[in-house]
Amino acid sequence: MVPDKGCLPGTRQNTLEKMSEWINDTSQSRVLFLLGGAGTGKSAIAHTIARLFSNRLGAFFRFDRNHLATNQVHLFFSSIMNKLANWDKDFRHGLLSKYKKGSFQTMTHDTQWRMFVEAAIHLKDGIVGPVLLVIDALDESGDDDSRQSLLHFLTEHAAWLPSNFRIIVTSRPERDINEAKQDNIKWMDLKDQKDEAKKDLAIYLKHQLRAKPGDNLSKSAYEQLAEMADGLFQWAFTACQFMKQMGRGLTLEDRFTKFFAMVPGVRKDLDDLYSFILGEKFKLDDPTVKKRFTIVLGQILGAAQPLSCNTLHALHTTENGSNINEVKLIVEELGSVLSGVAMDNEPIRPYHKSFRDFLTDKNRSGKWYIDVDNANHSMALDCFHTMNAGLHFNLCNLPSSFLSNKEMLPLIVEKEVIAEPLKYACQFWEFHLKNTPGQSLCEVIVTFVDENLLFWFEALSVLQLLNIAAPALSKLADLLDPSIAGTISLLRDADKFLHYFATAITCSAPHIYISALPFIPKCSPLAQTYGSRFKGGISLLKGQLPSWPAELARLTGHRGSISCIAFSHDGKRIVSGSHDKTIRIWDAETGQNVGDPLTGHTEWVQSVAFSHDGKQIVSGSADKTIQIWDVETGQNVGDPLIVHTYLFMSVAFSHDGKRIVSGSDDETIQIWDAETGQNVGDPLIGHTGRVLSVAFSHDGKRIVSGSNDKTIQIWDAETGQNVGDPLTGHTDSVQSVAFSHDDKQIVSGSHDKTIRIWDAETGQNVGDPLTGHTDRVQSVAFSHDGKQIVSGSCDNTIRIWDAETGQNVGGPLTGHSSWVLSVAFSHDGKRIVSGSCDNTIRIWDAEAGQNVGDPLTVHTDSVLSVAFSHDGKRIVSGSRDNTIWIWDAETGQNVGDPLTGHTDLVLSVAFSHDGKQIVSGSGDKTIQIWDAETGQNVGDPLTGHSDLVQSVAFSHDGKRIVSGSRDKTIRIWDAETGQNVGGPLTGHTFWVESVAFSHDGKQIVSGSRDKTIRIWDAETGQNVGDPLTVDTNWVLSVAFSHDGKRITIRIWDAETGQNVGDPLTGHTDLVQSVAFTHDYKQMVPSSAENTIHIWDAETGQNVGDPLTGHTDWVQSAAFPQDGKQIVYGSNDKTIHIWGAETGKNVSDPLPQHAGLVDLPLGGYPVIPASYANVHQTTSSQISLLDVLVFTQEGWIYGKEKKLLLWVPPFHRPGFHWRYNLQVLGAHETILDLRHIAWGEQWTQVKGPK
Repeated sequence: MVPDKGCLPGTRQNTLEKMSEWINDTSQSRVLFLLGGAGTGKSAIAHTIARLFSNRLGAFFRFDRNHLATNQVHLFFSSIMNKLANWDKDFRHGLLSKYKKGSFQTMTHDTQWRMFVEAAIHLKDGIVGPVLLVIDALDESGDDDSRQSLLHFLTEHAAWLPSNFRIIVTSRPERDINEAKQDNIKWMDLKDQKDEAKKDLAIYLKHQLRAKPGDNLSKSAYEQLAEMADGLFQWAFTACQFMKQMGRGLTLEDRFTKFFAMVPGVRKDLDDLYSFILGEKFKLDDPTVKKRFTIVLGQILGAAQPLSCNTLHALHTTENGSNINEVKLIVEELGSVLSGVAMDNEPIRPYHKSFRDFLTDKNRSGKWYIDVDNANHSMALDCFHTMNAGLHFNLCNLPSSFLSNKEMLPLIVEKEVIAEPLKYACQFWEFHLKNTPGQSLCEVIVTFVDENLLFWFEALSVLQLLNIAAPALSKLADLLDPSIAGTISLLRDADKFLHYFATAITCSAPHIYISALPFIPKCSPLAQTYGSRFKGGISLLKGQLPSWPAELARLTGHRGSISCIAFSHDGKRIVSGSHDKTIRIWDAETGQNVGDPLTGHTEWVQSVAFSHDGKQIVSGSADKTIQIWDVETGQNVGDPLIVHTYLFMSVAFSHDGKRIVSGSDDETIQIWDAETGQNVGDPLIGHTGRVLSVAFSHDGKRIVSGSNDKTIQIWDAETGQNVGDPLTGHTDSVQSVAFSHDDKQIVSGSHDKTIRIWDAETGQNVGDPLTGHTDRVQSVAFSHDGKQIVSGSCDNTIRIWDAETGQNVGGPLTGHSSWVLSVAFSHDGKRIVSGSCDNTIRIWDAEAGQNVGDPLTVHTDSVLSVAFSHDGKRIVSGSRDNTIWIWDAETGQNVGDPLTGHTDLVLSVAFSHDGKQIVSGSGDKTIQIWDAETGQNVGDPLTGHSDLVQSVAFSHDGKRIVSGSRDKTIRIWDAETGQNVGGPLTGHTFWVESVAFSHDGKQIVSGSRDKTIRIWDAETGQNVGDPLTVDTNWVLSVAFSHDGKRITIRIWDAETGQNVGDPLTGHTDLVQSVAFTHDYKQMVPSSAENTIHIWDAETGQNVGDPLTGHTDWVQSAAFPQDGKQIVYGSNDKTIHIWGAETGKNVSDPLPQHAGLVDLPLGGYPVIPASYANVHQTTSSQISLLDVLVFTQEGWIYGKEKKLLLWVPPFHRPGFHWRYNLQVLGAHETILDLRHIAWGEQWTQVKGPK
């Protein structure tokens, strides 16, 4: 309710008495409509009757077209129910017992009404006397369609309510409301109460024109004014306000006399009064006055939100710098029709919506007409002028790049560095862009784009509004004339910039310059326009991309595989479901989480979908339930839906959001009412295997399903019958199906590695299968225009296909390190979102076609094993992707094609001593020997193991090979013939994880998960001594020192079997692999903790700090012969080469340097950064030596979690850390820190204009 709104005491007595009688007489109809034209006092009566019955008032709801949040009919029932529940405890208890998880605002109006009625029935016997509900201004609830359902319930089904429920509805007599009149509803029209209104108007006028003692009007004067108002209280209010605004020095009688003399010809309606008042105040035959009036009223009516006089003036005068406050000149004359004009900082708005309606209807207002389209054009021009004048570098005087916006926000807010006019312009310029800009607007837009774009990003970052930037720029680029192609190109590029760097910019505005600009591609128009202006920061010695990569963003947060993903229809939100049992909602522009994870499922989430309006999400889970969620609140809507006897595999909404379809392990499909949660008809039966995917057609008439019975079926969504025969052709499970937007085609993806397109009418294949994926296809989707298809596969890639030709559009999108389980297009077709078993969600540029940068042909999965050739010139790597690669250790380039032949992951690789051969062990239970020059197999695979081959090694003379397996045995092989040498070596009671020859070839050492190390005589196959036992954990890797006297990672005497010194400690997770330098003075293990430690083999001490840089487990390590380098392979799919000699601290961190990076071979020096450029806080220096670690989001933190740098996803795998010499299999990135400016000195990044 509005405070102080109501009838004056002594007025409207007859009307209020009739309404009171109706409320108390429960034998009458449940609903009373009080109708009246604009300004007749309906709302005042509604407020008064509500206060008179305050002890019986269950709820009051007021629609208001000026407040978007209360305009929505769908909020009505939830608001009424909430107020009733707070008003009566019995009602509340009854509601909660029946609807514990209900969210009324997300249901259809029909369901809301039914639930309202059911809840109201609980009060029938519990409450004696009337229960009053007041609905004010129904006509302001929207258009005819939006209120149709509510009006229908109030007029057709009010009798369902208990008789003591009394609902009063006020409204203008709009056409649809008049047509809804029913005999069972009481109607009162205020036009029938004119006599009462005229009498009451005299009292109202006297109250409005109350004056100083002795300064009053005669009774006849009030009666004359009341007669002129003709029952319109708004007319009376406006006339009183007008008289109050007359010049000083006049008594009330003078004002009345003057007013009465002015208006004898004015008709008795508001339009006439408005025309009269405007005519008295402004002479539009004066061009200056007409221009000012049009501009100022256009500003007021066109503004996205009410603005003050000062803000309106500042927006309009930015261009010409005029000192004349034209806004004030106009609005100070309009105090009778506008509120907020008395104070320069008060928002200005019409007193009554009838004034806005009058001005914006040309037939009613004539010469006073305000064209809102023209007003929007002027406001857009004002916004761009304001931004061009007000935006500048470091707009908010941010103190340090080491701090996040949140840490700096209190300081920013306190200073209020972004003035209201500039804040409005930054936020709402897009709102005012309705059509193609004219020349004058284009000119200021070009200036904005060329000079102030980055500063606008700064402002939005601080205002926490960065998510509006990309859609606004995209809309602007679409509207601009093609003749300014350069500006359009820059806008398109800025869109990519925002998506790619949103994480950094959202977190901390200075990182637009510190973290984003350094990594921008060379060809970027944004780089070419702004790059030379900001030279004082980090630059890249190596790794600058030639163009934008396909991967725009990487979203992290789930703790399990991403099993399903979807865009909302408007493209603003992404929903994901995971094996971690949660659902997350993401801002598609910034990549930030929207609210907390949605929790409630007790098993992994298999399928998610948005309703078409984006207000609800449906999820299906392995807990055999379907849940519906409110997107705004994150709460469940109703109870979980449970009917399938097995797991839910897929769920989908119908286009209208009224139905849900689910497919299950029990081979059935079920349709559900999304509002009630009830089954719609019987299950659809026909598949003979699990139903893996379901989807509605766009028109909601058909359902398509895919199954592991290898077929696709189409169903009539109304009858549940099959439409035609099953679609056959796939030779394995059909994992994913989807309709095209026009419902003419169906696309399917299968575990047979193919994608098929089908004619939805005939069921025939359209063209040949789409081939290219090398593993199972998990997900497929059409773009909205039906021209493209996207697919995700267990080969870890995403492919885009031309739906007409079946050809690939560009190369595969690579980056995921595990299976891609779900893909989807955004509605505009410009972006693709993917979810993977690597626990990440990635957003891709659908137009880019493929990732850029080098190399494109690398391992596509974890690197499990690496080894140097004896001369240090070559590196060999084996991967989970079943391939082996050979690399040039100097250049980091691939040598030849991958070695293929294994049919499962390659767990171990090794060079022969002469470097001519390579041996590999695999999950396919075989060992293969390869010619290191040609890449060809040498002989047939060596077979004999009955389980995975975990480890292989050559003897020093190259004549024998040793292998260890999960079959708990060790085998020795003749490297020439491939034959077993003797029988298997047995003794271990669990998997053999690692094997190695002594340098002289006489002994073999093995490590096992049975927590023992065994030494074997290589000739006899017998154990040498007792097993060496490790009490604490599995033995995953073993190695002899070069002289054969020691074994690691605990160091053991190979002769006596005794420990040499204490265990080497420092790793915080599993040690996967160890290697000695040739002189056995140092050794390196690899660990599941992503770090590398170098140890002195004599003392057992760490040599220097751990080497960091890998973003996943380090699986394997090796030294070359000279011991100057270390090579590591990792689950992050990269191979890093490190300087072993620089892996120790040469001295303490340099006291006058802020950063230290060792660069790769090739003559680069150590590059220091001046201490003068670094903000000193609690430490004596800040160094990249003191970096903590990469976060999942890409941040590099310094001491005390200082934000040093954010690194984009594409650059992370190949990012060079200290002592890093090379990174193989990833895009190498090397920083130049010579001109670094960060911390408190971050503003030095800006050079002269």
